[in-house]
Amino acid sequence: MTIDKKKLFIANVITNLAYGTSNVEALTPFSHHDSIDWNTLKALLVYHELVTFAYLLFRDTCISLPFDFSQFLQDEYYRTIAHCEYLWVECMTIVSAFERVQMPLVPLKGISLLHDVYAKYPIRTMIDIDLLCQETDLDSAVRVMNDLGYTKELYGLKEGYWRKKQCHFAFYKNSNYNDVCIELHWGLDFRRHNRNLLPNLWKRIRKINIGDRRLTVLSPEDTLLSLALHNRRFGNALSLKYVCDVILLLKKYTHFNWDYVIKESHAGKMKATVYFLLSQVKNMKIIEIPSTVYDNLLVPSYKKKLIDRFIENNTFCCDMQKRCKELYLKSHFLLYDSLWEPIRYIINLPEEQFAKFYNFTPYDTKTTLLYHCRLLYVLFRMVIFLSNNIKFKADSFKTFFLPYTLSDHTNNEILFYKTTGFSMWPFLKGNEKVLCKKVAVQKLRIGDIVLYKEHNRVVCHRLKKKVRQDGRFNLYVCGDNSFPLVGKFIAEEMFVGKVIAVIKNGKLINYTGIGRYYLNRLIIKISPLHSLAIRVIQGITYKCKSIRLKKST
Repeated sequence: MTIDKKKLFIANVITNLAYGTSNVEALTPFSHHDSIDWNTLKALLVYHELVTFAYLLFRDTCISLPFDFSQFLQDEYYRTIAHCEYLWVECMTIVSAFERVQMPLVPLKGISLLHDVYAKYPIRTMIDIDLLCQETDLDSAVRVMNDLGYTKELYGLKEGYWRKKQCHFAFYKNSNYNDVCIELHWGLDFRRHNRNLLPNLWKRIRKINIGDRRLTVLSPEDTLLSLALHNRRFGNALSLKYVCDVILLLKKYTHFNWDYVIKESHAGKMKATVYFLLSQVKNMKIIEIPSTVYDNLLVPSYKKKLIDRFIENNTFCCDMQKRCKELYLKSHFLLYDSLWEPIRYIINLPEEQFAKFYNFTPYDTKTTLLYHCRLLYVLFRMVIFLSNNIKFKADSFKTFFLPYTLSDHTNNEILFYKTTGFSMWPFLKGNEKVLCKKVAVQKLRIGDIVLYKEHNRVVCHRLKKKVRQDGRFNLYVCGDNSFPLVGKFIAEEMFVGKVIAVIKNGKLINYTGIGRYYLNRLIIKISPLHSLAIRVIQGITYKCKSIRLKKST
């Protein structure tokens, strides 16, 4: 399926949900099973959390589907119905408990929208229940949750971290992770310096009728702002589930106060965040938002172009699940009003959050050491990230899995080698295949990875220097992880070829091009520090293990 077809299909899913109509002609290709990649479609629906709404579309249009795909949609639909009903009953139980002690409590996001804007089809995909209390009532609210049988879960972190650096506590019944999670919020976002986010939020709450009871919820405008902030905080910015929320919200509440949204976006420094969400809505072309809203947000034109391009290029990618970290990193720098704010968050990242993000054990000796060197460690991980995500697009190498020696269009031999050892770690690891091309020594550039023969074996190192003498070249090479970082000169006759690509986890990664050239130069600059840091960390880790071993004996 092309991106246009995928986008058209998703637009039909959302339009059918919002208006009960769809473009039947646009769905005609889906009646011809051979022309549709059903696995790709399934992955796309799962990522955007639109599986249940896709079932409604196909059910209403009576289009026949492959049995496995149809069964998947039906199972998810009925599972979601049961799950939503269970979450709703649990939420009403908690709300009633807070009403008995006369403590304000407001459902947030999905659970608040379920029987409001999703009243026709209350089947929105949800993982947990989000509730908002006033910060002054937090301790009392925790006691109410405990009385209901819920236990506060800190995930191995200190309570002070959650109170000072976060904006919610998680609760489970009897610490059972298989049960529903309740997130009790006292704010909609992390604390920001000199910033009072949505100061009139509690004055603007309203009551709505749901069945035979009255429920306190946020105003439509504050609901939209809370969805935008949630989108930024949890890194799943491209999910179209939130676009459905906004479309249904705007469809029901036609007298929407855009002036308030714009004012609070400026005051809370979340203009780019709100623009990102509204740009997603505009990209689906289902509901109109006044153009003055986009203009009055005053997002710089360059950032608007970056956001629009990011949404257009990535919303309907086939491998979004695999690219979650990459997309999160890119969106992290697009969703803030300034470049400095996301960088400042990384610099001031709490140790607990650092451990959680990199999957380290909180308060471990190694974690503490890396945390104190976090700027170097973050730079190191970014270089690794860039190194592993520059894709190779040359059509001439699409069949690289077949032979181990083949020729390109210029009849220059392309050789394959399997790596061993640690001298190039982490940019090259053991058991990875490298593609080596025979090129003229004159064409080598500083930073290129080269292969050369030494004592009947082929060695892979990085080129640091070229010296011409008597019409011949001597190449100074060294491993990125060698220590001490001392290389050696090799004669031109020992040179085998230049690494042009590497196979990592079944993906071919380009090691040529202007982007790779500058990255290679950066690696040369940081390799001495990187090599030393690795040894220091290894030494401290070994020392800590020895101390623990002595204590245990």
